[in-house]
Parts: sequence; structure tokens; C-alpha cells
Amino acid sequence: MERCIRILLMGLVLVALTNCAMIDNRPFKVYTVGYSTPEGNDIWIDGAEMDGRWGSPGGGLACCWEMARSLSGVFDRPMPKQVQISWLERSTLTRYRATVTIDENAGKIARNLPGYTYISSGEKSKSDLALIIGMAPGGAVTIWISNAMTFTNKTGRVIHVVGQAQAEGEYESPLTRDK
Repeated sequence: MERCIRILLMGLVLVALTNCAMIDNRPFKVYTVGYSTPEGNDIWIDGAEMDGRWGSPGGGLACCWEMARSLSGVFDRPMPKQVQISWLERSTLTRYRATVTIDENAGKIARNLPGYTYISSGEKSKSDLALIIGMAPGGAVTIWISNAMTFTNKTGRVIHVVGQAQAEGEYESPLTRDK
């Protein structure tokens, strides 16, 4: 009898651990993917591909480190496990490409983000989940998860690093760019 109880308890523990691991893979109803670069770093983002299955469009950007700009909404998707990103750093005409592995706990971190408060009104808001992909001069990439897209007019904003990589860069001659 004692052996049966042990086996049953071990089975329950395995089920509980499996369910905890699956939490990170559940899709989020909605979140935002945004891009970020330090002030004055003029870049053109080609876009990002998440897990080789879906993407987020890019565009021009020249500011706002740790803040989500050039936004796109994501519906019914889990946090990606890997992000591939490419962009052109206009000042050096360098085309960068990076593959960034996302922390396996990113989904759990995102689900546990607190709300924040608007400074101007004191109104409390629930988390506005954002995955922010930051590209620094020289090709360093940082990916954050935050409960708000910007610091502007907010108190209680939190931001967690969930991925970092160094991109490979290649000079892109303006004479051959359109060929």
C-alpha cells in the first residue's frame, strides 16, 4: 500500500511539473512587439522573425532606449523562444543580423508583471505587456519584457532583460544596395 501511495505521489508531482513547464508555452491574448535604439542611432529595421513562424514589421527608428517604438500587436501567440532580427545602421552603412535566444522563463515573467500607475491622474492600469527588441550601435541586441511600453507618465514600470546577443555586421555599399 505504501508503495502505491509513493507511485501515486510521484505521478502527481510529475503532472504538476509538466503543467508548470507548459505555462510558458500558453499563448497570450494580446501583447505588443516594439523596437528600441539609443537616441541618435538612426537605423532601418527590416523586421523580426519569431521562432521562424511569424514576424513583426520594422521601419525607421532613431531613439528611445528601453522604450517600445514602431509597434505591432500580437494576438494569441506565446512568447517566442528565438528572435531573428536584421537592420541597417545608417551612419556606418552596416547591415546587422542577429539571432537571439529568449530566456525560457520569459512567459512566466510576462504573466507575473504587475500593473502600473499614471502619474498625471493616479489611475492604476493593468500590465500592457510589451516585448521590446533593442539594437545598439555596433550591433548589440537586448530584448526586454515590460509591463508598459514607455516610462512616460508612469510609475511602477518594470523591465526585464530576457535575451542578449551580438549581431554580425557587414558594410552595405549604397551603390549595391538596390541590386
